[in-house]
Amino acid sequence: MNKLYLFNIGIENIDKLAESLKYNSSLKKLDLSYNKIKNIDKLAESLKINSTLEILDLRYNQIKNIDELGKSLKFNSSLIELCLGWNKIKNIDILSENLKYNSSLKILYLYNNEIENIDKLAESLNYNTSLIKLKLCYNGIKNKHSYNNPLIIEALKHY
Repeated sequence: MNKLYLFNIGIENIDKLAESLKYNSSLKKLDLSYNKIKNIDKLAESLKINSTLEILDLRYNQIKNIDELGKSLKFNSSLIELCLGWNKIKNIDILSENLKYNSSLKILYLYNNEIENIDKLAESLNYNTSLIKLKLCYNGIKNKHSYNNPLIIEALKHY
């Protein structure tokens, strides 16, 4: 099995799933969208060890804190796509800081959250060479027009 879809089944706690992900060597895509997940710290810990997961979809949950997930990006070398749209995320500073060290992530969706400040993200993109698609639209980002990075300019567009 290389794809696991557990979307829209009312999951709140993913700790056991996260633990098994540490040792899984075949799963490439994990879709946990449209659930009631709030805490992803254990999942983030697993991503530090897992070397096969390429796509993680966490859209439409109730996630507020992604600090541990951000830290895991420093160590993870397999994740290519991370979808975090439609959550309640406000702070992306730690995730942004660790993007400097990540060379695998190509697609990052952060649209429809509560993000206001992307200064650290803009700075990190000066060091990150792998990210090619970024979505930040429908957030409360302040000073949108002060960023001159082409990836950020495109990411802020509403389609």
